[in-house]
Parts: sequence; C-alpha cells; structure tokens
Amino acid sequence: MKILSVAEFDPAQVLTRHRAALRAAGVDYRLALHYRYYESDVCDWEASSFDSDGAESLRAFAEEADVIQFHPGIGQPWSYLSLDLRLRGDGDELPFGTGHGVNAGPRIDWTSVGLRARRIAFFHGSKNAAANARLYAGEYRKRGMALWTSTLDYAAWMGATFIPSIVEVEGRAPLREPDDPLVVVHTPTDPSNCHTDEYTQLVRQLGVVSVFKHQRPHAEVLRAKKQAHVGFDHLRGAFSVNTLENSALGLVPLVGLRDEMRRRWPEELGPRPPWPRIESVADLEIWLRKLRDELNMTREHQERAFAWSQQVWNPGNLGAYILRRYEEVLR
Repeated sequence: MKILSVAEFDPAQVLTRHRAALRAAGVDYRLALHYRYYESDVCDWEASSFDSDGAESLRAFAEEADVIQFHPGIGQPWSYLSLDLRLRGDGDELPFGTGHGVNAGPRIDWTSVGLRARRIAFFHGSKNAAANARLYAGEYRKRGMALWTSTLDYAAWMGATFIPSIVEVEGRAPLREPDDPLVVVHTPTDPSNCHTDEYTQLVRQLGVVSVFKHQRPHAEVLRAKKQAHVGFDHLRGAFSVNTLENSALGLVPLVGLRDEMRRRWPEELGPRPPWPRIESVADLEIWLRKLRDELNMTREHQERAFAWSQQVWNPGNLGAYILRRYEEVLR
C-alpha cells in the first residue's frame, strides 16, 4: 500500500508517528509538509526546500499512491484567529510548492495530480474547525473524500472515522513519595481554549504546586512533566495528545471527558483509559483535592495510567488499528 499525506504542518507530530508505525508494518507511507513545526518532525518532502527533483519525485509517488490524505481546517494562522468558514484554497486545493509570482519554484496542483488515489480529509481540530465542523464535513463529503479525525469529539460532530494519535516518549515520571507535595503540570497549546484561568484559580485556592509551560520547546515540556505527578489538559469533553502523553509518562491525567466520548471508544482499541472521571470545573476541584490529600490514590492512578499506555496505547497496537482503517477505505 502506498499512502501520501500532505499537510501544511504536522500538529503534535501525529503524522510523523503514523508514518513511523505504518512503515514498520510494511506500508510505503510518505509525508509532504509545507513546513516543519518542530525540528524533530520527519517528512519526505518540505516546501521550503522543494526543487525540480523533489517535484518530480512527489508527482511520481502521488500518481502511484493508493491514498492521498489532506489535513484541512488547521491552517496557520487563520484557523485560530478567525471563525470564518473557509471552503476554498485549503486541503486538496492548496498547491504544494515554494510560493507565488515570478520567483515561485515548482508546485504540485492537487486538482490535476494523483486523481486515481482514494482521498481522505483528516481533521485535527482548531477553533475555526470546531465552529464549522458540520459545514466542513458536508463540503468534503461532496468532494467524495472520506472523513477522518484524530479526536473523538470531531468524530461525533462530523460523523468521521476516529484515527488515534500515537505517543512515544522515553522514561516516566516518578511515583509520588510520602514527603512530596502534589505537583501538577499544565502545558496548553492555547490557554484561552484549555480552561487555564479556571485551573490556575483552583490550584491557588487548594495550595497545589503547579508547573506551567506554554510555547516552550517540546523537550523542555517533557522534562517538566517527568518532574510532576499529575497533568491537567482541558475540559473540552475529549482527550488530546497532551493527555495521552501525560498517561504515557505515568502522570495522573486530568481531562474533561464527556460520557458520550467514553461511549464512542472503539472496541478494537482495547480497554478504555482508566483516567479519573471529570467533566466540569467542579469535578476538577474534587480530584485535585483528593489527589492532594491522598498519597496512595495519586500513586495508584499514576500506575494505572502508565500500565494502560504500555499495554493498550502502544505503537504496535495503534499501527495495526490504523492500517485496518486504510484497508477499509480502499474497499
């Protein structure tokens, strides 16, 4: 199977990790990025260094591909600055190349290249996409594209297939010891969308030690997480890569997860995550208070989260699950 994934950038390295897992399973998965968001992002073509040889090889692979996958609704910076619906010039209509005008380099126009491939619109989420999810779903269905998403809430809103994000981190956070104060880490991508104000008020009120990281290098964020016991993500109703990373490091993951999202958990993925049941600010307060006051509870939930990540949410299981979804979309 040949898969080409084309994206403006790779949010939370979802595509980089899919690429690694599927290549390990024998799939020829290649990634074309307009730019690398993190230095550690891995891709096969990058627009900033795109030349005629790159254009030729990308075009040739696109013509052979079984699947070409686009990632609309998360363009930078418009997707978090505007809620205006944007149906044109994104995803499959955004040419791949090095700019416009007389100095433009080679470009690939997806309206005329790779037309035999099955096309997928894979949504990762943004403020703009959340506000217009059903409208985007309708538009890309009209274009004959399969709809995929990396979060359960978008899967519900769009009637899309849930494709999990793979998390790979080295090491783990220490279990809380008897003399340790409870340390909670909060690392939002967008504080205004992650209930940061409510969280900050709670930790101050409860006297909990909090570590905050925003717009810092990923390596620095990981170091901070490995020195904490609990990780708070947000209360939006579905988990994100941040929660998965917290779990994989052996933190107690605190995230607002609605019952509807729990019910949507794909049975093929194995047991649901053993995270504390939280939906509201009041629930968050209850759990922060419990964890602050109960050492053994903190340690128990750290162990549960880490064990679940190792046994269920590992690259081998997830790679096999994602490959089955590609096989289904090609039938």
